[in-house]
Amino acid sequence: MNTCNIDGCEGIVKSKGLCGKHYIRKQRYGNPLYIPDRMHGMTGIYEYDLWHYIKKTYPVCDRWLVFKNFHSDIGEKPAYEYWLTRIDDSKPFGPDNFKWRTKKGK
Repeated sequence: MNTCNIDGCEGIVKSKGLCGKHYIRKQRYGNPLYIPDRMHGMTGIYEYDLWHYIKKTYPVCDRWLVFKNFHSDIGEKPAYEYWLTRIDDSKPFGPDNFKWRTKKGK
């Protein structure tokens, strides 16, 4: 029997050279090595909900498709009255194109 093409994986090939686990990740996320965000333990916090909303509503850079990267870049919401905006609306959200703002524009 053939084993998965992923280094270190001993799973039996199910399709296209990948075991079932890696094949499903490739189908769902486009990357067989992707680890689902639910494993970060941060579901239910404001930033996690914000991340989901932004990903579905606005263009985001590839780095921000992973919650851990997004959270690392934006940090925690400074205060209740702040929200996340893009500096340049012609570019996707990303580490160099976001700003925490208030109604006063600070």
